[in-house]
Amino acid sequence: MSRNQIDLVDVVALILVPFMGAIALGTIGMQVNVFGNFAFSDVLWSASSVELTAAALLSIAGTVWIVATNEIDGSSYENYELVILAVTLGIVPAYVLIPAVRAFAGIDAISFILAMVQSGGAILVSYVE
Repeated sequence: MSRNQIDLVDVVALILVPFMGAIALGTIGMQVNVFGNFAFSDVLWSASSVELTAAALLSIAGTVWIVATNEIDGSSYENYELVILAVTLGIVPAYVLIPAVRAFAGIDAISFILAMVQSGGAILVSYVE
């Protein structure tokens, strides 16, 4: 929508992406005990080695929302912005779909770095475009 400022339509997604991305990557955990026990890291669907959680779905949906709202105005991305966009979009799906990435992100420092890269990438895409 507007260049070099945070778009108001992205604010909810900019809250969800870092928070849910960190939960999906196993960096932090959150459980709600209002109507029974519900954790955002509970597996909703599992097949083979793929484990889909609510946090992963919300993180991916938030990132797609940011990209979609910034594509409405037809802006063109620089090459470095496309790389940041691809990494930001790919972190959680790679964690969910690729067992080697999940094992590598099992290291606490790596999980933290991946969560920070995803958070920063989402904010940068929203801010720049």
